[in-house]
Amino acid sequence: MLKESTYQTPCGTIHYWSSILRLDTTTLVFLPGLTADHRLFDKQVEHFVKKYNIIVWDAPAHASSWPFRFEFDLFDKAKWLNGILEKEEIIKPENLVYKKPTLMNDNPMHYCPGCSHGVVHKLIAEVIEEMGMEDKTIGVSPVGCAVFAYNYLDIDWQEAAHGRAPAVATAIKRLWPGRLVFTYQGDGDLACIGTAETIHALNRGENITIIFINNAIYGMTGGQMAPTTLVGMKTATCPYGRDVAIHGYPLKMTEIAATLEGTAYVTRQAVHTVPAIRKAKKAIRKAFENSMNGKGSNLVEIVSTCNSGWKMTPQASNDWMVEHMFPFYPLGDLKDKE
Repeated sequence: MLKESTYQTPCGTIHYWSSILRLDTTTLVFLPGLTADHRLFDKQVEHFVKKYNIIVWDAPAHASSWPFRFEFDLFDKAKWLNGILEKEEIIKPENLVYKKPTLMNDNPMHYCPGCSHGVVHKLIAEVIEEMGMEDKTIGVSPVGCAVFAYNYLDIDWQEAAHGRAPAVATAIKRLWPGRLVFTYQGDGDLACIGTAETIHALNRGENITIIFINNAIYGMTGGQMAPTTLVGMKTATCPYGRDVAIHGYPLKMTEIAATLEGTAYVTRQAVHTVPAIRKAKKAIRKAFENSMNGKGSNLVEIVSTCNSGWKMTPQASNDWMVEHMFPFYPLGDLKDKE
């Protein structure tokens, strides 16, 4: 019923079994867990084999895929599985549904599990590739959680002093007007240390895009209160909650930006659901296109979570964001100067 085949790796030989009905149908891949072999899924294979393509393996260093050197990690296993799918011609250009952006390399990200940064990085990479601007894009990374963004996106980057990314981006864009120039900043970097640089760059109508990650906290340095921290929200520096009488009100930078003459497109999005991710990607694309078409400054705020700083699970953080952040920072376009 299933044909046994092998796939050679630097660490040893992987044995797998397959039944390929036709290349235009769904393929089911069964991956036995620790200590199990391919026979674990015999009943499932028997049920599905006449309807779908089937691939099942003995995992590296298991059963028939032994001996095998323990010099591999999960990334290697993913690459080898991908190689098997290519060998069986399951992965072909005409069958492609999704692929990782080529601008995103394989460096493991340092962000906390559940962080929004990784999703936004992916959207930026996708938009740059779709615009064909891979070799003409310059990002300006801040001081903050995204200080190492250059480790993950293979474009040109310039590091900026804390809060000064819009000023650096202004210089780059004026010297190289044919380049796609954007900054990537958190709320502390943009709305506190860099308030002046942000407002004046936007007001001048510099043809740049600012990606603004708003998680209402200083995530990298210990969870201190940020300019965007909500009233009543607890942080390391306001453990009893933000008190208006002491700390003032949260700063709505995006609303301020929408009033400035130099801004062309100002929007607030999120990336907590698939529909939200799609809207955020469209917003980033529009902002990048505006900056290349000389329409002025663009600000894309992404309302985000910081589950480590908020002391919540990723899911609880998303729920809290929807319940508390969205009413104060409502999503949608605030300005669109066509």
